[in-house]
Amino acid sequence: MIEFISESFEKNLAYVQKFFQCKIVNNLDVIPFLDDVIALYFVLKDPATPLTAKVTIAGALAYLILPVDAVPDITPVAGYTDDMGVLAVVIATLSNHIKEQHRVKAQEFLDSLKDTKDCDEEIPEKIT
Repeated sequence: MIEFISESFEKNLAYVQKFFQCKIVNNLDVIPFLDDVIALYFVLKDPATPLTAKVTIAGALAYLILPVDAVPDITPVAGYTDDMGVLAVVIATLSNHIKEQHRVKAQEFLDSLKDTKDCDEEIPEKIT
């Protein structure tokens, strides 16, 4: 069981690291509470964050990035409701791990994207 969790975490982490910025750039005006979502990304990257929290965050961010999930992201209006529900629970549950430094990095990240055009990299529908 531990090996399965570890393998799943590694796949989710690699997927998030590769496609996170592209998903954010393409959805700046769509994703609510974006600053908290990006702060979670920096919590994930923080070496001080416990592995259990990292596993949870990697799964939630991978779910956000995946274009096909319970409610496909291309569905007008409702496309991100399931993603936001998952992220809201993770943010509430792990809020004690979101430090000021993560929020500062999230704001810097958002500021750096202001003049960024859409990302044209295709995000795969499966984590492999």
